[in-house]
Amino acid sequence: MNIKKTYQTHFAVFALLLFSAFGLQAQRLNVQIVNGQTGKPLSNVLVLSQDQELLGESNGQGKVSFQANPNEQIIFRLYGFEILEQSVTQLRDASFTVKLYPAIEELESIDLVTKKKYVENTYGQFELWPGGVVAISKDKRRIVVMDENLKPLYQLKTPKYKDDKMVELFRDANNRLYLLGDQHVIQLYVDKTSLFHFSAQSKEAFNKYIKNLKLVTPSGANIYRDLSRVRHSMPATLRKEYTFFNTNISYPKYHNCGTDFIAYQAGKEPKIIYSALDTGAFYAADREFFKFVGLYIAAEGSPIDRGWGMQQHSYNTIFSRFKVMPIFNYKEKVVVFNIFNNTLDHLSKSFETDTTIAFDFNNTTRKIVALQDQGNERIYLYERQKFGRDVLIELVDAKYKSTTHFYVGAFTRNVRIQNDWIYHLNKDYRIERQVIFENESSILSSQP
Repeated sequence: MNIKKTYQTHFAVFALLLFSAFGLQAQRLNVQIVNGQTGKPLSNVLVLSQDQELLGESNGQGKVSFQANPNEQIIFRLYGFEILEQSVTQLRDASFTVKLYPAIEELESIDLVTKKKYVENTYGQFELWPGGVVAISKDKRRIVVMDENLKPLYQLKTPKYKDDKMVELFRDANNRLYLLGDQHVIQLYVDKTSLFHFSAQSKEAFNKYIKNLKLVTPSGANIYRDLSRVRHSMPATLRKEYTFFNTNISYPKYHNCGTDFIAYQAGKEPKIIYSALDTGAFYAADREFFKFVGLYIAAEGSPIDRGWGMQQHSYNTIFSRFKVMPIFNYKEKVVVFNIFNNTLDHLSKSFETDTTIAFDFNNTTRKIVALQDQGNERIYLYERQKFGRDVLIELVDAKYKSTTHFYVGAFTRNVRIQNDWIYHLNKDYRIERQVIFENESSILSSQP
C-alpha cells in the first residue's frame, strides 16, 4: 500500500473541503447605491436577505456595509423605487455599485389655476411641502398645490390606480409625501409647476415600512411604534357560523393602553428602546375585551344578538381608543411624550432615559398632543381649552411650558408648523396660516 500517495490524496480532499468552507463563509461587502437616472447617492435603502432579514441600510452618501454568503441573493429596497435582487457575483461584476431606478412620471390632467374661472377653496386635508401646501379638496376630486402664501399654483384631478382612487395625503418621518388609496399608495414629488409620482406600491407594504415609522434619528436609526395586533383564531363549528362568525378576532397590543418603540439600525439587532403602559387602563380594557369575546361566542356571532355588539362598541370607544404618542429629535436627543404615564422623557444617543419630568397632558387632545416645527426643532404643546379654544405653548428646552400661549383658533384641524408659521383648517374648511410671534400674528387664508 502506498501510504504516501494515500496521505497526499486525503490531504488534497481535506484542502478542497477547507477551501470550500472558507469560500462559503460570510464576506463583508462595501456597496455604493445610486439613483440609476441621476447617479446621485441614495440614502435609507434597505438591504435585505432572501428571508427579509435586515442586513444594513445606506447612509447619506449611499454607502452600506454588510455581511453576506457568496451564494446569497441580496435584495435592495427603497420605497418608490424598483426592487432589485442581486447575487454577490453580480455585485462584484458591477464593482459593488448598485443602481436603483424610480418609475417616476408626471400626473395627468394638470390645469393651471390661472386658466380656471373658479378654484375650489374648501379642503378636507393638506400637507406641507418645502415651497408651500398640497391640499385635497373637500369633495376629494382635486389636488391643489399652493405656495407658502396660500396662492394656488396649479391643480389636477385626484388620480386613480386600477380603480383605486387616491384621496388621502400622508407625510412620513423622512418628510416624503404620499397619496393613499384603499389598496395602493404612490409617493409624490412636488415643485412649483408640476406634481410627479413614483410607481404605485401596495398599501400593505406602506403600512409595514412607512406608516408606523415615527422617527429617523441623525445617527440613522429608524424608530417604529409597535402597532401590531394580538390575534385569536375563532374556528367555526356550526354551519350558520360561517355566515356571521368572525374567524379573525384581534385587539391592538396592550389594548392601546400602552406602546413600545423599536429601533432598527444597520449592523444592529432590532431593539425596544422605550415602553409605556397605563396598567390600570390595560386591565380594565382587557376585562372589557374578553367580555365581548364571551358574548360573541355565546351568540355564535349572530347579528340578531345585540349584546356582543354593544360590548364591542364600549370596548372600542371607551377602553381602547388610540392615542397619539409624539416622539421627536431634539438637540441630539430623543424626546418622548409619555401620555400613558404623564411624563416627558429625554433619551440619549444610545436611547437610555436620562431625564424624566412629570408632565400633565390632560388638556391635550387625543389626536394632537404636541407638534414640532418641520423647519426647525422647536416643540409646542397643543391644548384645547374652554369653548374649544386651541392654543400652542412652546416647550422651553423641551422640558417645561413657556409662560405665554399662542392662540390658533377654535376647534382647529389638520395643524402643521413650518419655519415658525402654523397652518390649519378652520371651521369653514379653509386653510389658515399664522406667523408664531409673541403678541403679534398675521393671518392668511386660502379663501380668495
